[in-house]
Amino acid sequence: LYRLRNNRLQQELDEVRAINQLLEDRQTVEPKDAENEMPSPCVLRGNAKNAILEVVPVHVIYIESMSNYADVCYLDNDTLQHNTLRITMKQLRESLASYTFLIPCHRAFLVNLNFVASISGRPSTGCSLQMFQVEKTIPVARAYTKEIHDRLQSANLCS
Repeated sequence: LYRLRNNRLQQELDEVRAINQLLEDRQTVEPKDAENEMPSPCVLRGNAKNAILEVVPVHVIYIESMSNYADVCYLDNDTLQHNTLRITMKQLRESLASYTFLIPCHRAFLVNLNFVASISGRPSTGCSLQMFQVEKTIPVARAYTKEIHDRLQSANLCS
């Protein structure tokens, strides 16, 4: 029983190490072609009057839901910005559905897979993501763990 459990834990550890190695390799070889073209901004409309955020989806790092509010963490001219909108996570998911690199990892979080620096924890119990330029760790629920691992292992994230 202990050998089986140790083998399973070793497999999970090897998988996390492989994903982290891929993420480290991706950090050293960044495509410069994507930076040359100007990405078009997306408009997020909140439920309050005059609550509009115009942000480039590629620059969004993560979005955290706090009941009927959402904290959008993004880069603006290489500086980290936070903006809070009165909008639900469901509305955000619907408006950002066409951007495949922005995916849910928890019921309260959407993350940009292009900003993931490392992953830690066991896939069977849920894990957490460390994002570039952000000290906060983002939780990954067990329901989203397999999709996150599969997407991080794939090479085409920026679509």
